[in-house]
Amino acid sequence: MPEEVVLIVMSGMIMVTALGFGLMRTISRHLERKDTKSGAQHALETQLDEVKGQLEGVADLRAQVADIEERLDFTERVLARRGDGGRLPPSSE
Repeated sequence: MPEEVVLIVMSGMIMVTALGFGLMRTISRHLERKDTKSGAQHALETQLDEVKGQLEGVADLRAQVADIEERLDFTERVLARRGDGGRLPPSSE
């Protein structure tokens, strides 16, 4: 009788151990997938930050172009008021 009890207890321990390892492997795979997703998400967030930075640079360039256009318009108006006085003399060639 005690041999049967030992055999049953040993079988139970082996089954619990096998189930534990299977469960651990499943949890491990789940966490790996979660890490992969967060890594991909991190890469996307990094790219998004880069694009935002580039857009800010484009906005700065647009402001500079608008400023240059205003200055050019002002210069054209000043030269137009001068009439012929603002033109270069004809070349002597």
